Amino acid sequence: MMNSIEQTLYETLHGWYEAIHLHDLQTAADMLTPDFRIVEHTEILDKAELLARLEDGMAYGTQTSELVDFNAQSQGDFAWATLRNCEVWTPNDAEPPMDLEFVETVIFQYLDGRWLIAHYHATNTNPLPPPDTEA
Repeated sequence: MMNSIEQTLYETLHGWYEAIHLHDLQTAADMLTPDFRIVEHTEILDKAELLARLEDGMAYGTQTSELVDFNAQSQGDFAWATLRNCEVWTPNDAEPPMDLEFVETVIFQYLDGRWLIAHYHATNTNPLPPPDTEA
């Protein structure tokens, strides 16, 4: 059972993924700190770069996320969580959905009376090969 801070952080992250699922970029952006950074595999993206990538991807499909093994701690105005993110990417075309799993660490910052996502690290546990190579 999660304590109240863990529940709040879980709901924050879940709400962010729900905004992405609904293609609501404004809400997704509002849930990130101004100096947000994400490390995904070997790439480091700032807030604007991530939002541009999300917007581009929204033209091709939708994703859903199930957050499991969520564990969080806090200290003052900062908190951090580790989790597994089980995503399903559903393309708009006739291609079948793709299951993806990430191991993630999220840093939250308490600003203006609410928890925001400040930094994110996501590692795909089963990355796809580049398009021009064989699996």
